[in-house]
Amino acid sequence: MAERRAPPWTTWISPEGLVVLGAAAGTAAAASLPIVLVPGVLAYGIVTALRYGRWRDAQAAAVWSVPEPDVTGLAQPYIAGVRKIHALADKVLGIIRDAEPNVQAMLAASAETVKSVTPSAVRLARKLQELDRSLMAVDERSLAREEGELEARVRRAQDAVAKQGFERALAQQREKSAAYRELAGRRERLDAQLTNVELTLETVAAQVLRIKNSEDSGGASEGARIAEALDALSIEVGAAAETIDETETPMTTSRGRSE
Repeated sequence: MAERRAPPWTTWISPEGLVVLGAAAGTAAAASLPIVLVPGVLAYGIVTALRYGRWRDAQAAAVWSVPEPDVTGLAQPYIAGVRKIHALADKVLGIIRDAEPNVQAMLAASAETVKSVTPSAVRLARKLQELDRSLMAVDERSLAREEGELEARVRRAQDAVAKQGFERALAQQREKSAAYRELAGRRERLDAQLTNVELTLETVAAQVLRIKNSEDSGGASEGARIAEALDALSIEVGAAAETIDETETPMTTSRGRSE
């Protein structure tokens, strides 16, 4: 699992404890009784111990929970998809958290992988939104009609120079259409990848629940299958998020060259 963190230095410096300690010191000085400091020191220790306990509980809770995803800039449909994936990941970790220590130890690495899936899903959702916005401005029928019109103009052209000009324009039109088809394909692959994330997490939740409530010795092999499936999912999602970074809207470039 994640490396063990040390508590921040502010954990040991308690404002409340300092007030108590200061009051005890003042009383001891006024009464010329140093022994009065002892309760103050004990009170400071108790307050500090309580602060440390709260920090430790927060760290333990963080181990078995997925941080809230940053959905800034995402529209509602994409936020809903990310929230669903986040909820599923949180569900898986919750099941592991409530399992016996041996099951927790078996699935510790898988829990870390589950936590990494949500940020990657956010990246995919952002790219999906970008592609959808780009493709909304495209009418495939218009592209086909424009291509057909250029083909007709090439056939009708009598002047050789004009014919070459129409042929260059037709080549650019075909390049633009092909670029948008590629974007549409990437958009479908992203959508499929996000769907795969959801279904994989749902399956993993059921598998982890089965291991948690299993009394036979097959839990180790199933735990290995869960780890393998999650590792593969993490790699796939990460690769998809990386490769999709190169996507751009081709309309401006293609149009600029064809005009």
